[in-house]
Amino acid sequence: MKRILRIFALFAVLAVCAACAGDTGVQNSISFTYLRRSEISENPMPFLEELERLTGVKLEYIYFRPGDTGEQINMLYLSDNLPDIIEYNWLNASEKLKSYILPLDDLIDRYSPNLKSYLEGHPDIIRSIRSQEGYYAYPLIREEKSLNVYAGICIRSDWLEQAGLNIPETIDEWHEVLKCFRDRFGCQLPLALNSNPIAFMFAYGIGDKFYIDGGEVYFSYSQPEYKEYLSTMNLWYKEGLLGTDYPNSEYGTAERMLIDGSCGAIMGTAGRDMGGALKSGVAVAGAPYPVLNKGERPFCSHYDVVLTKACAAAISIDCDNPEAAAKFLDFGYSDEGKLLYNFGVKGVSYEIIDGRPVYTSIITDSPNMNSAMNYYLRANDSGPFLQMKEYMEQYAGQPAQQEALGRWRETDAELHVLPNLHLTKEESIELSQLRFDDYIEDMQIKFITGAIPLEAFDSYLEKLSELGADRALEIYRAAYARYLAE
Repeated sequence: MKRILRIFALFAVLAVCAACAGDTGVQNSISFTYLRRSEISENPMPFLEELERLTGVKLEYIYFRPGDTGEQINMLYLSDNLPDIIEYNWLNASEKLKSYILPLDDLIDRYSPNLKSYLEGHPDIIRSIRSQEGYYAYPLIREEKSLNVYAGICIRSDWLEQAGLNIPETIDEWHEVLKCFRDRFGCQLPLALNSNPIAFMFAYGIGDKFYIDGGEVYFSYSQPEYKEYLSTMNLWYKEGLLGTDYPNSEYGTAERMLIDGSCGAIMGTAGRDMGGALKSGVAVAGAPYPVLNKGERPFCSHYDVVLTKACAAAISIDCDNPEAAAKFLDFGYSDEGKLLYNFGVKGVSYEIIDGRPVYTSIITDSPNMNSAMNYYLRANDSGPFLQMKEYMEQYAGQPAQQEALGRWRETDAELHVLPNLHLTKEESIELSQLRFDDYIEDMQIKFITGAIPLEAFDSYLEKLSELGADRALEIYRAAYARYLAE
């Protein structure tokens, strides 16, 4: 009954919205609960305090716990504690979770003038953030394509120099470099990889999971090239190049593994991981995405499309004032909002110098620049705002970082990464019932470590089909065909 009354209440809050002023999102004495992921939860946060000052909206952050975030949202709904605003991967959310959020077409049209204006000027982006049913969340929008690439392979350049080796480009060159790290430097973990080391998989001409090649959608984990890749990784594992405890690295420890010398190369980010290592005095370079043959252009990379899938902000059905929430969420797409989300508090975390925002020493001289940024802004995370290229130019401003970004961008990823595809309700439900992802990860580890020989690859393909991988491919091909026809 309470939820039914709230639906009727949507039509009764116009008087509250009349108090909203201008296009900057400033409102009068409004508060929202806001569920998000974060690496910081200290209060008071300068970012939150400035956001409240500029918008008149007070936020109470609630943070996801480690684990299944979708199930946590479901439990909050069942306990009648659903927050007003929820940041989540709504693009791939189940239909059950999508039923917990409001459609946004009318709200954006009437109460989000900044986002509306931006989309009108960038119609190509609309296809990324609007499903067949309409808008469902306020996304991070990267203003420049250069921002779509921010991660790649980081390698100890000081070890390369001491050994007289160049930065490796091909799989064979990587093999020689990693053996050198093992033998000359006594490195126990020449290459630190998590359970899905796709950066090296790209060398074999396949993408990450579902990808495009020649105008058609393919599934990487059923391709013959995937078996070739597994064979290489199995050899490297046998030779001790992946360490004895593969999979052995996750994002949160990558920076530390470089700094303490426990590994020679990792998958990392230009800002956090390379920046942390360089600040600690460790010489690190960004290696290009590997290829099989010298002179080839890398097939793919870790390339994010315009909409950040992980953290788009939706308005929940339990929000008592969705119009005010829509106006508040629109703030990140205004000029003033962009500066706050990307640079923080003027005079504290940034200054305007020669007409452009520049981080102050409170950010740049921090022992951990990433943590300092989490405290004052959100550009290095994600959320409902326009991400500015000036942020990355300073976050990854050292020459080694800029060179790394340049190398990581030199791929054909834009040709092969799937755009944000919006599935029909029926397709979404069917996909949610297929259970092959865990099987792929489990079998990948077993193939690489030799727990299961590669002679069992055909049996693996049969099981993969039984678990619905072939049907999933059909669904994505149909969705991509609709995307092209729009």
